[in-house]
Amino acid sequence: MMDDPGAAKLRGRVIAARRAEAETVLALMDYVEGFHESYRWRTGELSAPVNRSHQYPDPGSAAREAAITYAAQALGWSQYRTQRAYNDAALTQQMLPSVWEWFTHLRITTLAVSKIAQAARRLRNDEDRLARLDTQVPARAAELRPTELDDWLRRFTAIADPEQHAEQCARNAEGRYGYIRPCEDIEGMSLLIAQLPTLVAETMGRRLGAVARSHSQKIPHNPVTAGLAAHLPPRTDSTTAQGLGQNQRPVPPGPVRGSFGHILYNTSEPVPSDQTEPAQPTAASVDRRGGPRRSHPVPGAKSQHPKTLALPVHHR
Repeated sequence: MMDDPGAAKLRGRVIAARRAEAETVLALMDYVEGFHESYRWRTGELSAPVNRSHQYPDPGSAAREAAITYAAQALGWSQYRTQRAYNDAALTQQMLPSVWEWFTHLRITTLAVSKIAQAARRLRNDEDRLARLDTQVPARAAELRPTELDDWLRRFTAIADPEQHAEQCARNAEGRYGYIRPCEDIEGMSLLIAQLPTLVAETMGRRLGAVARSHSQKIPHNPVTAGLAAHLPPRTDSTTAQGLGQNQRPVPPGPVRGSFGHILYNTSEPVPSDQTEPAQPTAASVDRRGGPRRSHPVPGAKSQHPKTLALPVHHR
């Protein structure tokens, strides 16, 4: 049921996508089984040899592996994905007939079939538990999202087989890990990734969050980044001292360079005023290669050098 009849076109697209997935899975199963039967008829191995089973592998398994390889090339999938899709479909068709019927009628997706098949493997092929799963899970898989279906399947397997669930939890606890991965976009920062028991992870997460947000805790920093930041030149601002705000600092005396290294102006030079003698106009030329300035006197201008007095020299 849809609230907006105008969305029927989108629903039709979803049904078409499910139909394409179901047809691909069915074609994959037909191809693998047909290749296997053809291989057995060509080689004359209608049954696995009993007297040579300890010396040679089962020809059926070799035929299926070859069929999976060819099917993966045709579908553009990886060999692992092709093998996984075939195994899940074969298990569902054989042990979960209701789930398989809902799948072929396009009521559940291929992803849901894969999740259900994975849960069925954890039930250790118990017929009673598989029958309960086959009865209850199709309707749930049709209306739940993938993450919600995962939660439902975990609860079902934990209740149906508590011993197996406890063993799985113990294996997960033994496989705990933790490693640090540097951030790609943030300099000097890293990500801490760990798989831990839930109670331990919650405790450690709260402590890490408290330390990361503490104003009094000294956070270890990157000495290389800190050393480079300490030697950076002070920021320059083109504003004057009168227009400086509370958070701005006056420009220190010295040359101010632009983005290409050229000198824009020099704050250490005195500023001319009305009470002082005007500066001598000069034609200044700046070397484009960053050399010093050279000043040439303008013709007709008075010299700024003081006049020398000619004193008489007495000779003995």
